[in-house]
Amino acid sequence: PNLTLAYGLAVCVGIANSALDTGGYPALMECFPKASGSAVILVKAMVSFGQMFYPMLVSYMLLNNIWYGYGLIIPGILFVLITLMLLKSKFPSQLVDASVTNELPQMNSKPLVWLEGVSSVLFGVA
Repeated sequence: PNLTLAYGLAVCVGIANSALDTGGYPALMECFPKASGSAVILVKAMVSFGQMFYPMLVSYMLLNNIWYGYGLIIPGILFVLITLMLLKSKFPSQLVDASVTNELPQMNSKPLVWLEGVSSVLFGVA
C-alpha cells in the first residue's frame, strides 16, 4: 500500500463510476418514461447524499474502532440489492417497428422546467 497504488485505485473507481452513470441514466429513463427528468434529478440527489454520508460513515467507524471492511461490505450489499431490483424491471423492446414510431406518446402537460432547473443548480452547489 502506497501512494501509487492508491492513485491507481482512485482512477479505477472513477472509471467505474462513469460506467455506472453511462448505463444508469438511460436505464432509469426507460424505467420511468413519464417522469424521466424527475428520476434523473432524484438519482443526482442520492449520489450527492451518498458523497456526503459515506465519509461520515468511514469517520464514525474509524473513531469507534469498527472494522473498516464494513464500509465496503455495506455498499456492496446495497449495490447487489439494487442490481437485483433492476433485473426485475420492465424495459421497452429493443426491436422497433416502423408503424409504432409514428404513434409515440406525447406529454399531457408541460414539464416544470423551472423546478428541475432550480433543483439541478442547488445540487450542483451542494
